[in-house]
Amino acid sequence: MYESDYNTKMLELLSDTNTYKVIARDPTDGFQKKNNSIVDRLLALGLIDIATSYRLRAHSSQCPRIYGLPKVHKTNLPLRPVVPNIGAPSYMLSKYVGRILQASINSVYNITDSFVFYMVMEMLMTNVMAKINFPTPVIKKYVDDLILALPLDKVLEVLNVFNSYNPNIQFTHEVEQNGRLPFLDMVLVRLPDQSIKTEWYCKPMASGRFLDYLSSHPLHMKMNMVSNFIKRVRKLSTNLSQSEVDAIIDNHLKINHYPRPLRHRLINQRRDVADRRSSTNEEVMYKPMVFVPNLTNRLTKTFKTDFPNIMTAMRNEHTIKSLFTQTKDPIPKDQRNNVIYKIPCGDCDASYVGLTTTTLKKRIGHHRSDMTKLDRLMNDIENNNNDDNYNSYELGRLKERTALLLHSADNKHRFDLDRTEILDCHRRFSALPVLEVCHIINTDRTVNKRSDCDSLRN
Repeated sequence: MYESDYNTKMLELLSDTNTYKVIARDPTDGFQKKNNSIVDRLLALGLIDIATSYRLRAHSSQCPRIYGLPKVHKTNLPLRPVVPNIGAPSYMLSKYVGRILQASINSVYNITDSFVFYMVMEMLMTNVMAKINFPTPVIKKYVDDLILALPLDKVLEVLNVFNSYNPNIQFTHEVEQNGRLPFLDMVLVRLPDQSIKTEWYCKPMASGRFLDYLSSHPLHMKMNMVSNFIKRVRKLSTNLSQSEVDAIIDNHLKINHYPRPLRHRLINQRRDVADRRSSTNEEVMYKPMVFVPNLTNRLTKTFKTDFPNIMTAMRNEHTIKSLFTQTKDPIPKDQRNNVIYKIPCGDCDASYVGLTTTTLKKRIGHHRSDMTKLDRLMNDIENNNNDDNYNSYELGRLKERTALLLHSADNKHRFDLDRTEILDCHRRFSALPVLEVCHIINTDRTVNKRSDCDSLRN
């Protein structure tokens, strides 16, 4: 899809005044205060502990940004609106409440995955919808996907019942063709004796690509993925012969560049091996680790020996995300938080590297205020204004605040705050100090104090 087409579709989507409303100001700060007020109330009532309140309280929240994902299986490629709420004011509180609600919901209409559907297919619906005056033998749903067994002449009638519920919630339907109907990642096959069998299914527009054998990922991750894929295809393909199932598996492995001998070995070996269980009674902790060929494997072996209760999960820094145009509107530089930034000196080639968990705009505002105060104090000292001892004391305290102020005061230089640039960012606060030290070490002519970097350098 061309960018111009995407922009047109998004503007058309947002022009729906029944769904969206233009507001005069960003309400994020207000929602953050409300979120923290609710957390404080829960803590005061004794419903959560202090540690939980720290986790649920929001700081430097970002306004969620909408973007659209094309529905490639539908005509004219309509956009599905997506609003990721990571970093939103109520994100952590919503997750906390969601886990509580999820534990209390037990609906006979819900299924968790295709395997559960396969086991409950024979179950009949115990209650029928109030507006449908005839029995509906099967009705199941997965999120917003429904499957129903209906008389053929009642399909449109039931569809109209669903669509009459709310004009903003409209359903489409698909009827079985030649006794076959896709649902989730299966095709349900109705046999002449009215029994149901299944076949593993992927949409016609699917490329068949998954974790490529030549990709920069740990070998065990590829083998685990392939093992789960083979298990899933076999378990969901009850209407195919063993040779037909093996052909499907072999074709997909071939597309993803798995060597022929490895494909045959994976297909032929048993896949019903029991899951490994930890022999230790300690709680298992999972920690992410960037995958670096050779190095990561050695570190993982060391961890297994020295820290048996820690499991490492590999992640690849070289992702396909960098190959595609970003559909989300970027956050303006001055509104970003949890960043490592650099400010160049306007009078020499030195620079200052810092970190902030608040927005960059607020942090630069603090620097600007400090530099204004520094200019006033130095001007008073030079002109013998007010109490020199007091001014000298205040100047000393100000110089100890940041290396930026120390360099400015000692050299009478001015930092160019308007040329501030972001060097790095991370959502986890614990990672920011490490990133800051790394950038201080790798940046030429920084005014930062080097004493804090000695341990990392060594």
